[in-house]
Amino acid sequence: MHSNISTKISVCVPVYATENVLKNCLCSIAGQNFDSFEIIIVDDCSPGVQNSKLSVNSIVKEVQKDFPSVCIKTVQHKKNRSLLEARRTGFLNSCGDFITFVDSDDELLPNALSFMYENAIKNQADIVHCNSQITFTDDEKDFIRQEITDKVQLVKDGILENSDIMSSFMFKSEKSHNGFVWAKLYSRELVNQVFNEVPMMYCTLGEDLCLSFFFNLFAKKYIGLSQTKVYKYNYATGITSYHKNISIKQFEHSCSVSTVFTVLFSYVNDLLQTCQSKDEEQTILMYKKVLQEKCKTFAKNNIEMLENSVSNENYQECKTILIEYWGENLYRSLQK
Repeated sequence: MHSNISTKISVCVPVYATENVLKNCLCSIAGQNFDSFEIIIVDDCSPGVQNSKLSVNSIVKEVQKDFPSVCIKTVQHKKNRSLLEARRTGFLNSCGDFITFVDSDDELLPNALSFMYENAIKNQADIVHCNSQITFTDDEKDFIRQEITDKVQLVKDGILENSDIMSSFMFKSEKSHNGFVWAKLYSRELVNQVFNEVPMMYCTLGEDLCLSFFFNLFAKKYIGLSQTKVYKYNYATGITSYHKNISIKQFEHSCSVSTVFTVLFSYVNDLLQTCQSKDEEQTILMYKKVLQEKCKTFAKNNIEMLENSVSNENYQECKTILIEYWGENLYRSLQK
């Protein structure tokens, strides 16, 4: 519900299995020097911490006690619906003029909200994109540190408008910007348009790619401010092909990224049916080509994972899962 006094920013925080760091995250948001914001926490059926009293509700109560003037709402999913759907739920329960998403194992840096808001208003931007500070575990490999840093700190300085926003996102050049959903402030209208377009789906990988595709496609004005860090990204290695003995469930989660490509290809193919000009058709065909390359990369990673990280006794079952998600044809073509 919208109150009479407009809330300027809604900060949406999906939570799943991060209770041990959630308080740091929420305190970093609640302690912002900004006069009109709310925090929407979406408990995506989080399991809590075993052998401990830590639950999402108990942590929220503590934070609310420390920051009594901050509006904190908690929304509970009855079953785990994945990050993308938790972000949607956060948005649907929000009332801010602008929306920002914070992952529950990350933090906002001081002054983040005021800085992003001032720039959104001053530039009448749909997307304000700032930089991030990254923390790694001590044993993280150097090449991973470099790769992640390069991706996270890819911010296109200055203003982009209309189709230039999408081009900068889709095509790699010195003018590119990254596809992470966080460290950005979005106008309410833009987020609404995106969630109206993205169907309900369960995916545990690639959700940033999916949402960013639509954010960049629909946005009218983007401003990038690479000199200012607003977000603290805590990088912990996800499921990669370096890990041995991943479970069938983890493997299936990793393959579920194919759902994202199903949605994106379906949308791009619809766009191709409605092109108004040859130029527009060329552009959309180029988007499709980039998506096909990304799709192949994810599928290849899953094949590598099957070969390197799945135990012998789970191999057949995981191979069946892989083919169910990616299709026999793509699997065969990438095997060659």
